[in-house]
Amino acid sequence: MPYCPECGAEVYASAEICPSCGTRLKKPHTELPRNAHGDLVTGEKSEVLAVILGFFIIGAGLMYAGRVGLGIFHLVLSILLFWTILVPLALWIYGMLKGYELCKENNMLWLQYLEENR
Repeated sequence: MPYCPECGAEVYASAEICPSCGTRLKKPHTELPRNAHGDLVTGEKSEVLAVILGFFIIGAGLMYAGRVGLGIFHLVLSILLFWTILVPLALWIYGMLKGYELCKENNMLWLQYLEENR
């Protein structure tokens, strides 16, 4: 059986509060974090993978990063305006950079959540 770190009394492993001194033994888990767009952050995402996906398919990096609608919009717009060359090129570059940025933000929020719930 574990012991209370404050008073040293023996406590049940499932106890959240020490019955002897009232010290909280376990931190209550906080709600999963949300990013700036209101989406739940549920784990780490690879920034490199977002860039690689975005390199091969316009909008795929955005979709991987959680912005599926925006990624599909970029893909469809690039297909419709392929003849302009500049619009697909701008969307291609923007998609890779934004996918990287979104994954980085996601990972920062996830690491903060893990630190708070140790």
